[in-house]
Amino acid sequence: MIQDSDLDSFLRPDAGSDEPAATPKTKSPSMGSFSLDAITPDIANAFKAAADAYGVDENVLIGIAARESAFDPDVIAGRRKSSAGAIGLMQFMPNTAQEYGINPTDPIESIVGAAAYMRKSLDKFGGDYRKAIASYNAGQNRKEFDAPDWDRKLPSETTKYLAFVEQFIGLDQPKADPRK
Repeated sequence: MIQDSDLDSFLRPDAGSDEPAATPKTKSPSMGSFSLDAITPDIANAFKAAADAYGVDENVLIGIAARESAFDPDVIAGRRKSSAGAIGLMQFMPNTAQEYGINPTDPIESIVGAAAYMRKSLDKFGGDYRKAIASYNAGQNRKEFDAPDWDRKLPSETTKYLAFVEQFIGLDQPKADPRK
């Protein structure tokens, strides 16, 4: 569980710095449409700090956020939930948010929770980013992850999810844990 003291290194910048960064709306046939306008300096700093703290590739976290919420302000604020009931920037289910001790409608806490979840998945799957990313969508305890051809046995939604994040990060191998 994440404690309040764990968030100290993710402190929000002073007032005035929460203006949205000037970023374009992005669209591609396979990725859909999303806007990076919601990535304010404090959110950008949180992605970097959470990635560094948990040894997770920052671009993977941003790619997951793009797929989960499309950086839609209504989704981030919790005014709109997924059909399954997930909420916030990183689309936490209420039980998972409670497990990680985060408020999913606080974007910074949501990012920290997602980094912690990814670290747990990376540890479980021996550093395999593809399995960790897929588990963010499908859950860490799916029996499919035990099969040699696990990626062919996933639900269609998870296969599309994995392809989106891989395309978002440029299909490069995510960085290894920088803490090592």
